[in-house]
Amino acid sequence: MTDAKCEHCPLSTEDRFCPGQRNRGICRKADPTLPNHRPSFLERIVNFTLAVTQHVRSGMPRATDEQVEVRLGICRGCEHFDDYRCRICTCNLPLKAAMADQSCPIAKWEPVA
Repeated sequence: MTDAKCEHCPLSTEDRFCPGQRNRGICRKADPTLPNHRPSFLERIVNFTLAVTQHVRSGMPRATDEQVEVRLGICRGCEHFDDYRCRICTCNLPLKAAMADQSCPIAKWEPVA
């Protein structure tokens, strides 16, 4: 865990780290690119709902097991990978990687045909 301080956080002091850097539900200004950032539950639900809606509209195409493993391998090597979640799109990566029509939010992998 990093002891990052928020310049706008009244809860961080010289003795304590800013809890908003670890829990975005505490601070909406928390930087999602920091290593300890975790998206809020609502943010995860909204992003996953958007991905599933797009997936259903596309006819629910499924990636092959091989394509899923390639995608997850890319994710595992990414600085935004956090316990099978992406800190950028907030999705559960094994589920998102299995949806052939989905792509990485920072273009590390694209939809498969």
